[in-house]
Amino acid sequence: MESSVSPKNRLSTSEKSNYVSQWKASGLSQKQFCRNMGISPTTFSGWIHQLSAIENRKEVHSIPFIKVESKTPSFLEHSITMEYHGARINLPQSLLPKVIKELSKVNG
Repeated sequence: MESSVSPKNRLSTSEKSNYVSQWKASGLSQKQFCRNMGISPTTFSGWIHQLSAIENRKEVHSIPFIKVESKTPSFLEHSITMEYHGARINLPQSLLPKVIKELSKVNG
């Protein structure tokens, strides 16, 4: 597993992901893997955080929207604030059961 990553060469996200996958499959500590590959442990740790952030953004963007309607004007009802996947939603209280039912369908 001898390699060396030049600090002057910028790697693509795909290349960074490949190194992270190799590390996970190797059974080595990050420090040992980095030493073997000639990668700075600080740089490698940054790649892991960067790739994790990219995955988290993908998850957030894949959240489906659910259409819910209320027959009562919202200004006449008490509202409830709900948080779902980091998004805060203010809902009229009468819609809460329907929203929970729909979310349970989406999340299986």
